[in-house]
Amino acid sequence: MALLILTFIIATFITFIAYILLARRERFKMREKIGLSGPEPHWFFGNLKEIVERKEKLGYDDSNEWFNVLHKKYGDKFVIYFGAQMNIVLSDEEDIKEVFIKNFSNFSDRIVPPIFSENRLNSSLLQNRYENGWKHTRSAIAPIFSTGKMKAMHETIASKIDIFLEILKEKSEEIGGGGGGKWDIYEDFQGLTLDVIGKCAFAIDSNCQRDRNDVFYVNARKFISNIDIRHSKVISSSFILPELGWLWRMMYKYTELAAAEIPLVEGLSDV
Repeated sequence: MALLILTFIIATFITFIAYILLARRERFKMREKIGLSGPEPHWFFGNLKEIVERKEKLGYDDSNEWFNVLHKKYGDKFVIYFGAQMNIVLSDEEDIKEVFIKNFSNFSDRIVPPIFSENRLNSSLLQNRYENGWKHTRSAIAPIFSTGKMKAMHETIASKIDIFLEILKEKSEEIGGGGGGKWDIYEDFQGLTLDVIGKCAFAIDSNCQRDRNDVFYVNARKFISNIDIRHSKVISSSFILPELGWLWRMMYKYTELAAAEIPLVEGLSDV
């Protein structure tokens, strides 16, 4: 009896693996069927392997630079694979208008890690993906970006940019000193972005640009890091093997993703 059960388990496992590999092979063929090209995907990881390797090698995310190189090589439309998920990258202005404006109802879903279907992030403003949910969210937030509202935010944004320019001047004098010194400006831009969002969206007078221990800055970075495909093995794995939905349900309960939904809110309550 035990041997029979073991044989059944092994046979089921082999069948499941064969199904995944065959299904993935067909997904990878889809690119050519629709007449597009792109970087050659790994047989199992898709292009995620290259994305992660580039991040680890360079120490930062160079997606924008890499995509520009790919556009020059493959044209204004190309395909990359997040695991088994095919994604079409566009750069032509008319194609982008077609997706975001003219036929938005046909392109409303957004890329969301499969594991997020197991938590509340899937229906949140940050990760809302399904057609009705995202269309509703987009309609709700559109008035925020009206001409009148943008004019009202202008003074606030300008004041934050003034601080940003002061910091750049101070650092250029301190680090540069006429000797051609340089520094990574990425974190400075992050501080500027969070200060603007904090004030305009949450009415929070944060000091993210000058204080890297500011509670809004710390918790916002923690939140983004926890849901970033390049930082989380669980999220990247859910892209690679979306078929293992039951496993992601279990892992969600025992990983940092269980806490990833609330640190930003906890931080805001302390401000």
